[in-house]
This record gives sequence, structure tokens and C-alpha cells, in this order.
Amino acid sequence: MTGATVLALVDGEHYPPTTRWALATARAEGYRVAACLLVGGTEKLAAGGELDLGVPVERVQEDLATSLRAAVGRHRPEAVLDLSDEPVLGEPERAVVAAIALSAGVRYLGPDFALEPPFRADPLSVPTMAVIGTGKRTGKTAVAGEAARVAAGAGLDPMIVAMGRGGPPAPQVVEAGSIGLDRLRGLVRAGEHAASDYLEDAVTTGVTTVGARRAGGGLFGGPYVSNVVEAARVAEARHPSGHPPGPVGRRRPGGPRRARTPEGLDRGRLPGIAIRSRCPYNGRWPRRRAAGSFRSDIPRSHAQLRCADRRHRPRTGASE
Repeated sequence: MTGATVLALVDGEHYPPTTRWALATARAEGYRVAACLLVGGTEKLAAGGELDLGVPVERVQEDLATSLRAAVGRHRPEAVLDLSDEPVLGEPERAVVAAIALSAGVRYLGPDFALEPPFRADPLSVPTMAVIGTGKRTGKTAVAGEAARVAAGAGLDPMIVAMGRGGPPAPQVVEAGSIGLDRLRGLVRAGEHAASDYLEDAVTTGVTTVGARRAGGGLFGGPYVSNVVEAARVAEARHPSGHPPGPVGRRRPGGPRRARTPEGLDRGRLPGIAIRSRCPYNGRWPRRRAAGSFRSDIPRSHAQLRCADRRHRPRTGASE
């Protein structure tokens, strides 16, 4: 990110000349420091609490989340650069910082980590609904299915877009009422996955479904590779502008940390493409932590995983 504008997080537990040294190093690496946010600590500050770092220094006023969100809005950085340390910002506090930064589309950088914002896609042009869960086995299938049945009962033409780890290599459409036991047995005999999410949805709802697949699930919900965007566009194309509202789609990943579909696909009116999603630490951090539901019981192993460098962009549409 050479030349990127950053908002630096600093603390008063560092001697100011040391902090200035860190900022100079960041500039030498190509960053442009727009401002610093003093996140806490007074041990090494002057008696009056003044801190001269050569750039504007703002302080946390109400709480960390509110102040950081406001600073990101004011300075519009491309990344938040964390130059603080424990005890001012520990693991729970850094999870809050990550939530605020990534939900704003801003990278979160630190000494040994680089976290990417969720992969985004252009919104669909048809009414869309998302059914999102914060973990596995939370009832997303049932809720998404009931939403589709209610929409169909109201005379609409809903569809479900389902992304799973056993989905098809290319978006697969299952027409309403076309799936039965004989067809499922035929898929098994052909060596295909006959219990994929989109087939399950087709059987239990009686509406048209579009299947997609993904592999991997990042800490904040991004899949390593997925064709769900193409699947959503297939659903969208079946209900062009002017057609009665159509797809009830759904994001549907799986895995220990549950991946999510790209941000933006579900920005629409109801009832449209309803997308169901599983998000534990992934989606749960940007959404629940940004709303103030913080936790301090994150396992150490997850804290270590958060230090993984996530510089690559998610791949889309790759075939086997």
C-alpha cells in the first residue's frame, strides 16, 4: 500500500520520541499519516498530557469504538495503522478496532498482521433479503426457507441463492418443483453431492434455487474462492427490472469460521434475493462488535490466527 493514507493508533505508554520514530518509519515505508488517535495510557506523557507527534493528535472521548469510527469518517484513511501495545490495547480491544475498520472498508495493519475488509460486490438490481446467523446450526436454513415460502404464498416469485462447501462448480439452477427422490438418487449414482444446500432448499421450499460453492473462510467472512457472485447474477438475470419481485437468495457458507458472501449483494428491498450467511468471528466481529457487543473470552488460538497476513484478494469464478 505504498502512498496509502493511514490513521495511526498510538498510546501514552510509549515515550513520545519512540512514537515519533515509529511514525517516521511508517512514512519511510510509504505511508502518509493523516492523524493519530491516542487510544489511552498516560505513563510516559508530559505532566499536562500534551503529545506532539508532528501530525494532528486526537483522543478517545466517549469510548474506543465511537472515537475510532468518528476519526475514520473524518480522515477517510485507506488503513488504520496500529502502533499501540498492551496494556492499552489488548486482544479484545483490537477486535473492536478491527470491527470498526473493516466494516468501514478500511484495512487494519499492525506490526505482524494485515487484515482486509470484506470482499465487496455491486448490489443486485432486484429486491434482496439476507438471513444471517452468527454461527453454525442457528436455524438459517429454516428461517430462509420459511421466508421463501411466505413470499411464494404472497404471490411473489422468490428464489434462493445458496453457497456451500459442496456446491456446484458453476451456478446451478433447480427449477421449482423439479427435484425429487429419483433425481437425488441419480445425482448420487453420478458421484455428485446430492445433499448440497441448494438441493435441500429446493426440496423443503418448493421454490427455484441457484447453487454456488466456496472454499475457505477467513476471520472476517471472506471465502478464499467462490462463485456466489455469478450465482446471484444468474438469479438477478431471471428477474430483470420490471418483472415482479423475484429472488429470495441466501448466503450459505459453512466451516469452522463460516464464510460470507460479498458485502453489497444484499442491499435491496424486500422481498428479493434473500441471502443467508453464517458468520462467527468473521461476520460477528464487524457487525456485533461494531454494535457494542464485545467479548473478552476469545481463545488464544484465534488471537494468534488473527495475526495471519491477509494480503491476497478473494478469487472469484475459478473452475476446477
